[in-house]
Amino acid sequence: MNPVEFESKDFRGGFTSSHDHTNTVLILNYVIMKNKINNIVLALSLMLVVGFISCSEQNLCVEESDLLGTWRSENLNINGIDATEFIDGSEIILNILGLREDNTYFFNFNSGEWRILDNSVLDLSGTGKLKIISYSDSLFTVEGEIIAAQFFSPLEDFSPDETILLTEDYRRE
Repeated sequence: MNPVEFESKDFRGGFTSSHDHTNTVLILNYVIMKNKINNIVLALSLMLVVGFISCSEQNLCVEESDLLGTWRSENLNINGIDATEFIDGSEIILNILGLREDNTYFFNFNSGEWRILDNSVLDLSGTGKLKIISYSDSLFTVEGEIIAAQFFSPLEDFSPDETILLTEDYRRE
């Protein structure tokens, strides 16, 4: 099918041939198509950037396979202060946490199923949800809130119904 032949006036006031007009249309189609491709590339680039931002240092991207194994607690803070400021160091129980590949766990005398939520929350069924605030191959830190009365040792500095923030470091065994 041949393009329709007609004459048109160009911007300088002269007449152009239908061949010049066809070239102009082809060039315009090329520019439009190139802009569409550029928009697609831009959209894909933005999606890639958003993907990297969502896994930045502020938002950890911890996978279940990263935490498999046995971990021993080595430090406990209450509301950002070393727990020994509130209780006798001999009363502090250093937790042992085992995370298995079949998504079962043991935590001292508790056990159940575990999973990672939103790339940074350790969900221990029956025990609670702990936010992972830092992670490396050998050490990770979690924090979670509990009511003071639920703490394993009496906390005289807090009322029994007061919410406290626990932060605990775990080292891989």
